[in-house]
Amino acid sequence: MNKLTFEEIIGIYDISESEGIRMLAKLDRMKLIDLQPGNRVKLIIAKDFRLIPGGPIQRFYERIVLQEFFNASFDGNGELRVFVSGFFSRAANAEIIRKLKQLERDANQLMKDSEELPLEERYGCSLIMAIRPWEVKVFDELRRVPNKKKF
Repeated sequence: MNKLTFEEIIGIYDISESEGIRMLAKLDRMKLIDLQPGNRVKLIIAKDFRLIPGGPIQRFYERIVLQEFFNASFDGNGELRVFVSGFFSRAANAEIIRKLKQLERDANQLMKDSEELPLEERYGCSLIMAIRPWEVKVFDELRRVPNKKKF
């Protein structure tokens, strides 16, 4: 998905050439890639694919990736964490969702634009954007009357 060559992958990660070929063949059988001569890969799935809700990759993502991602101070170079909490109208919530989707499209285009650069000039980065009607459980538990308001 990141346009790494087979040689770059086995050069970066501690896997042998034969193990890498086995993994590529498995992805080919899963119809995620088209394995081509010379261990070249043609991506079959869309770069902006969605995880299957409740599927194995989403479960891994929720169990491992999110915890590791957020276990940081976000104060280093190229890092930023933003948290905004407050009361929003339905219209304001819808506008934020629209803008987040546009930012997703922009981020995907910037990632595509970066593919032509040499690997030394690209960095693995992750971007998470989220909004939802939600209240921290500890506050919800302190309510005198349960919040029955539905969004």
